[in-house]
Amino acid sequence: MVGKTESPVTLIILSIVTCGIYFIIWSFRVTKEINDAAGRELVPGWAPIAGIFIVFVEMFFMDKAMQEFMPMKGKSWDSKFVLWLLLSFVGVGAIMYLYQMQTALNEAWASGQ
Repeated sequence: MVGKTESPVTLIILSIVTCGIYFIIWSFRVTKEINDAAGRELVPGWAPIAGIFIVFVEMFFMDKAMQEFMPMKGKSWDSKFVLWLLLSFVGVGAIMYLYQMQTALNEAWASGQ
């Protein structure tokens, strides 16, 4: 299965314009895409729900899943959770999270593996 490619900038803009609603939809979609492509549950199904209340929970589980998922697609992924957490203190952690996640997923879907 190939997931949906999307411009990271468009994702960020839509998330801001819709006051986070698009971010929530994206989280559920990406969780399903990663789990389907991996053939097993890398991201717990409840992580996007927890992310509605505490985004760091979702960031942690997505980062952990990407460390397993990206090598399956022939790509590398170094943990970025601490970076996202630190950037959250200056208000840009979620933006960086969305940008890096979607950019990496676009690469993974383009690889076709």
